[in-house]
Amino acid sequence: MRGRLDAAAARGLTPFVGREDELRILIGRWERALEGEGQVALIIGEAGIGKSRLVHRFHEQIAGTRHTWIDAAAGAFFQNSPFYPIIEMLRRALFAGGDGSPDAIAQLAGVLPHVGLDPAVPGLGIAGWNSWILGRADIARQRIAQMTAAADESKPFEAAMSGHHEAYFCVLMREYQQAEALGARVLELSETHRIPFFTATSRCMLSHARAQLGRTIEGIELVRNGIASMINIGNVGITYYTAYLAEAQKRAGATADALETIEEALLSNPDELACRPEILRLRGELQLELRQTELAEVDFREAVALAEKMSANAWELRASMSLARLLRDTNRRDEARTMLAEIYGWFTEGFDTPDLIDAKTLLAELTT
Repeated sequence: MRGRLDAAAARGLTPFVGREDELRILIGRWERALEGEGQVALIIGEAGIGKSRLVHRFHEQIAGTRHTWIDAAAGAFFQNSPFYPIIEMLRRALFAGGDGSPDAIAQLAGVLPHVGLDPAVPGLGIAGWNSWILGRADIARQRIAQMTAAADESKPFEAAMSGHHEAYFCVLMREYQQAEALGARVLELSETHRIPFFTATSRCMLSHARAQLGRTIEGIELVRNGIASMINIGNVGITYYTAYLAEAQKRAGATADALETIEEALLSNPDELACRPEILRLRGELQLELRQTELAEVDFREAVALAEKMSANAWELRASMSLARLLRDTNRRDEARTMLAEIYGWFTEGFDTPDLIDAKTLLAELTT
C-alpha cells in the first residue's frame, strides 16, 4: 500500500469507478466481521488494474467505524527476507519504530486491548511461570490467580490464553488432575473458536497430564497430534512438548524410543533454554534406565550447572534430586547429601509442593 498510491492520494485521487461490485463484497465481509465472524479477503490481479485503489476506497468507507488498520508492503529488495512484510507490519503496528524500550513496551501494552486482549493475561501468566522456575512457588500462585481474575471469559482468545497459562502452571506444579481439566477445557474452547495455537498447545499439555495419570497410550497419540500442529504453526515451545512425548514413551516402557525422542527435543531448537535443564535431566533418567550410569551422571551435572547459571532454582532442585539418587546408589551418599542440602536450603517458600516434599524426604533419607 505504501508507495505510488500514497503519493497520488496526497495530490488528490480521481473518482472511484468500475469496482463497485468488488467494493460491495468487501463491505459485506466487513459487516460479517463486525458480527464476530472472522473474515479473509484475497484481492488478486495484474499490475495496474486498481487493486490498491480498491483497498484505499474500502478503507475510506469504514473510516467511521472503530477499528485498527494495519498494512504492509513487499519489495524486491527484501525478496530473500522470509515474512518481511509481516515482520515490518507488526513492528510498525506494535512499536512504531521502537526497539523494545520502556516507551515501546508501553505502546505495545496500549495496542493489545484494541485487538481484544488484556495485556495482564499474558503478562501475569508468563510471570507465574517465571516465578515458579525461579523457585518462588507462592509468588507464582499469586500471579496465576491474578491472571485468572483479570481474564475476560466472554472473549474466547483471552479465555484460551488464560487457560493455557494456568494448565502449564499446573503441569509445572505436578498437579496433573487440574492440568487435565484445564487442558480439556482449553482444547474444547480452541477447537470451537478455531484458535490453532492453543488447540495445539492444549493437546500437548492434556497429553502430558493424562500420561502422568496413567493414560499413556492416549497421551502419546495426543502429543503427537499437538506436535504436528505446532510444526505447522512454528517452533515456539516445541522443545518441551517433544519432551512430553519422550516422558510418555518412557511410561509406556519404550525407553529406547524415548531416548531418541529426547535427543530430537534437544536438537529441535538449541537456543530455547527455558526448559533445557529439565530436558537434560530427563535424558539422564532415560540413560539410567538403560544402565548408562556414567552418561546419566554427565546429563544430571550438566542440568544442574545450566539451571544454576540461569537461576532456575526449580529445575536445579529436580536435577539435584536425580543426581543425588544416582550418587546414593553408587556409594557417594555424603556428596549427595551435601549437594541436595545446598539447593534445598535456598528455598523459602513452596514447601507444600511435590518437588520440595520429595526433596525433603530424600534429604532425610540421606541424613540417616
